[in-house]
Amino acid sequence: MNNIFHQPHNSKSNYLYNSVLYSETYWAPHFHRGLELIYVIKGSLSLTIQNSKKELTEGDFSLVLSNQIHSLQSSKNSKTLVVVFSEDFVPKFASTVKGKQAKDISFKCSRSVASLIKDNLIDPEPSILMKKACFYAVCSEYLEKTELEERRDKSDFLMGELLDYIAVHYTENLNLKLLAEKFGYEYHYLSRLLSKNYNINFKELLNRYRMEKALELLQETDMSITEVAMKSGFQSIRNFNLIFKQSTGVSPNEYK
Repeated sequence: MNNIFHQPHNSKSNYLYNSVLYSETYWAPHFHRGLELIYVIKGSLSLTIQNSKKELTEGDFSLVLSNQIHSLQSSKNSKTLVVVFSEDFVPKFASTVKGKQAKDISFKCSRSVASLIKDNLIDPEPSILMKKACFYAVCSEYLEKTELEERRDKSDFLMGELLDYIAVHYTENLNLKLLAEKFGYEYHYLSRLLSKNYNINFKELLNRYRMEKALELLQETDMSITEVAMKSGFQSIRNFNLIFKQSTGVSPNEYK
């Protein structure tokens, strides 16, 4: 897969919740840590999760698990609800599906659960208790209606573990050799997997996480450029300025 990108805003924890009702949408291959609920209310949707592709039609649901690469494109005049939520809403479910995948990427929900989702996960934003009720209900249906299997390609699970580790430790002095030792794999094997699965090398991937944090700090705080660089994990202000300019086309000062 080419041009795969990471969605940082959908990779946070602490009860992440993003709900959008699309009339027509297209998303290129991407990944994020949050779970993604897809409900086709009207029309159809072409969905690919990892290497499984399917046409979803009215009434179909799908659940994208953490760090699974997926893409989607809906038909004209369609209506699709897409909700991304963090695993801390449903921790037991998250541990149940860890390292697994569904044989069929779509499933049907009962009429009552479909109504619950439709009535409560579209504006206005529901309370946290209602969100939990909706997510537990749909995750229960997922476990009941789909057949789980071990991920066909074990590298998918390994990449998920690697990405989760980077998401937590990206401000530290990381390199692929250290992670290879931590996860018990050979350095060149991990390097090949990153290239194969995400079309990126480790340094580029790590810098993406750091850049995402830097952009967030520049937008939301009054920190100095030097403070932002250090808080984001960059080892020097010179390196930060160089990577920032390469990524955005402007310097950190110009961006701020």
